[in-house]
Amino acid sequence: MAVRENSEHEAPDWYSDEIPMLQFERIYIELKGNDPVSLTTYQNDDGWGLYLIDGVEKTRLVSSGENCIFRERDIIELPKGMISSARVSCDSNGEIAELILVIGANSISFKAGEVYEELDDSLRVIYMDESVLVQVDGEMPRKIA
Repeated sequence: MAVRENSEHEAPDWYSDEIPMLQFERIYIELKGNDPVSLTTYQNDDGWGLYLIDGVEKTRLVSSGENCIFRERDIIELPKGMISSARVSCDSNGEIAELILVIGANSISFKAGEVYEELDDSLRVIYMDESVLVQVDGEMPRKIA
């Protein structure tokens, strides 16, 4: 999901130096020997939290035109390998706020939240919102060499 709907180039911005994370509507995680799982968010009254769904089929975008703020892609920036640790944290209402997976020396953080584009074109992050925000080792995920 884009962090800005229309950039100076009149197309969505997928990254920004202002925001040290990637934003997704849904992430499919493939586990060796198992069906993919879907990591998305759920709404519980006014709050949001992370939600993991087992054994789902991948859905396809209905529209992914040039100016669409959604697109499908592989997340090549994330480390692959055996998960050695998984930790979940909740907010004060008991909603799942964050999932941390450790793969090798890397810590991958998935948080419920969303990047908001302000009227002055700046960006701000709101946690416990409807998207999935991803960081690796507390930073913007980068392509793995």
